[in-house]
Formats: sequence, C-alpha cells, structure tokens
Amino acid sequence: KIILSSVGTISPHTLYFIIAIMLSGFGVTAAIVPFHTWLPDAHPAAPSSISAMLSGVVIKTAIYVIIRTLFKVFLPTNFGYGLILLFFGIITMTIANIAVITQKDIKRFLAYSSIANIGYIITGLGIATYILYNYSNMSGFAGLALLGSLLHILNHAIGKGLLFLTAGSFIHELKTRLIDKLEGIGLKMPFSSTSFSIGLLNLAGMPPLSGFWSKFFIISAGLSVRDNILFITTVIFIVNSIIAAGYYSWLLERIIFKKSSSNNKKIKDVSIYMILPEVILALLCILITIFLHPVLVFINKSINILIGV
Repeated sequence: KIILSSVGTISPHTLYFIIAIMLSGFGVTAAIVPFHTWLPDAHPAAPSSISAMLSGVVIKTAIYVIIRTLFKVFLPTNFGYGLILLFFGIITMTIANIAVITQKDIKRFLAYSSIANIGYIITGLGIATYILYNYSNMSGFAGLALLGSLLHILNHAIGKGLLFLTAGSFIHELKTRLIDKLEGIGLKMPFSSTSFSIGLLNLAGMPPLSGFWSKFFIISAGLSVRDNILFITTVIFIVNSIIAAGYYSWLLERIIFKKSSSNNKKIKDVSIYMILPEVILALLCILITIFLHPVLVFINKSINILIGV
C-alpha cells in the first residue's frame, strides 16, 4: 500500500529506472539473460534433489514477485514496459536454446533448458503487458498470454523437477553426468525412464499434454492482435519452441531408446524411495492435462485479480 501510494508522485523516468533495477535484481534469481550464468554452474554442483527444487521452485519465486510487482504496482495500462519484457524474453530463450545444443553434461543441459523456459514465461508476460498498454480494448488477449505464462510456470515447475529427479537416478546408477555415457540406460530403468519421458514430452509441448497448451495460449495471443512487434516476437517464440522440441526429442532418443554404451548388466531401477517422487510428479503432469479445464479456471481467477479480465 505504501508503494502504491507513492507511485503517482514519482516521475515516469524514475519509475522506469526503478522497474529496470527491479528486473535486474529479480532477474538474477529468475536466471534471466544476462543474469543467468550462475544457474548452469549451480546445478552440476548440487544434488539432483536440490536441482529439482532450484529449477522447479526457487527461480519461479522471482517470477512470482516480478508478476505481482508489475501488475499490481507498476500497472501495465499506465506504463509501457512491455517492450522491455519482450526483449528480455527473446534473448533469454534464444541464447539458452543455443547453449543447450552444445551441452554434454545432462544437468547443464537441463539447466539451460530451464533458462529457455523462463524466456517463454517472460515473453508471455511481455505480450500481455504490451497489449494492455497499446491495445487496452483487447485486454482479453492479454489475459490469454498471461494464462499461458502462468500455466507454463506450473508445467515447468513440475516437469523440470521431474527431469532433475530422474536424471539424478540415472547419474546414481552410472556415476556420470555425461549424456554419451548415459545412452540407453532408460531401457534398464523402466520406472525412471517412463517418468523421464513424460517430463520431456510435456516440456517439449507435445499435444495433448498441458505443456502444449501453455505455449499455444501465448502464441495465440501474440498472433491475434496483428501487431508487427508481437508478430515478430511470436515467430521467434515458435522457432525457439521447435528447437526445444528437437533437443528434447534428441535427449529422449539418446537416453531411452539408443543401445546402451555401458556393459554393466547390474544396472537396475533405483529404490522405491527415489522412484516414488518421480512417479508422483509424472502423474501430476498427466492429471493436469486430464483436468486442464479446472486448472485454467483456477488460474483465471488470479488473472482476474491481476488485470480484471
């Protein structure tokens, strides 16, 4: 309330400076490019259970704060910072997706893909705020973009947590993080590999999984307004999504279907205590898809609070 009462007394230039500083500060925790460099180094150094929390929860808290601050304090109908969000979203997903392709360590691979997904979320927020400022009569499309971003936060929190846990199971058995050394291990670990496959397909945006719908909502909002900036942004978003689907499919083929490069016949699925969290998260991915409508209704209540649509 104190901040809200002060916004009207601050000059626009000062407000934009405050917004830039805020995005820079929370951008570090959210791993937004160029403040992302800590995350790919943190994941290999951390246990996989911590990595699951780091990508699934920690970086999302910063996104939550950004959303609450921007939409409730620096009202997007009054301040045109949508272009700033679009810029950060585009460079974040593009640079991260390029970096993913060069990774040989599975945890660094997943870390960079987490950064790319943050880029998708920020782009969705950028589309929403851009529409609210420039096309106030089309707030429904802003709500659609925001719906996609919020749904993707949920999808990525569950999906990436699942991938880090299952990757941890693979690493536990082979004592290596190198993707080349993990080839074919999924065939020897059916429970972990099935969960891993569900997580990959969901984040790849494979229909009808909910990961497809979150991206579809953002893309639909970007194309519906018929604005050149939003059109270019959406095309870049689509290209990045295709690249991501490609490297997720590549990883799935290497880990699950390719002939094992290991001659260790003693490899088997990990204990039930490690499998259980993986199965629960995999089931959540499926349940969100099955009960997508109630989930969207719940998210729409938050959107109504944020922007009133």
